[in-house]
Amino acid sequence: LVIAAHNYRFHFGYLGNLAPGDSVVFTDMESDIRHYKVTSVELLMPTDVDKVKDSGDDLILYTCTYGGAKRITVRCSYTK
Repeated sequence: LVIAAHNYRFHFGYLGNLAPGDSVVFTDMESDIRHYKVTSVELLMPTDVDKVKDSGDDLILYTCTYGGAKRITVRCSYTK
């Protein structure tokens, strides 16, 4: 699952503050809650779509840096 959002304070503005080992909690539209652990945080070029497509990661959170030059990419693994 790849979720992309704007780099605004109320969307993914703090995504770049996450670090490996941090917890991420995702609640879907049916109120199902899933827990993930951050495995890596990296900056990608906007053209690096193959690095997130079919990556095998359980969850990828994706947003642009301020100015839009790169993409903050947070990879997560499902924990429960």
